[in-house]
Amino acid sequence: MAGARPRSEVGVRPTPSAVASPASRPPEPYRTLDVRGLACPIPVARAAQTLTALTPGHVLEVLATDPDAELDVRAWATRSGDDVLSVEHSDDFVRILVRRRP
Repeated sequence: MAGARPRSEVGVRPTPSAVASPASRPPEPYRTLDVRGLACPIPVARAAQTLTALTPGHVLEVLATDPDAELDVRAWATRSGDDVLSVEHSDDFVRILVRRRP
């Protein structure tokens, strides 16, 4: 089915399609990857695998507790040509938005 979302995987849930938003807010993620509780290299490996399966331009939200997740995802995104759109830290985890390269 053309344009259909891929089937969800364990720890990955579809999110509503991106809607035009003010420039100050990052776009809505197409999918969410919850890798909280997993240690390096699992978060970045699963992020890479999940993002590769998305259509170019879609945004992946990564939720991680690994203290190195931000650095690992940024380094991987730089090598792959994908864009880290935002990083938000909370007391318990980090939220990273990554856009698949066009």
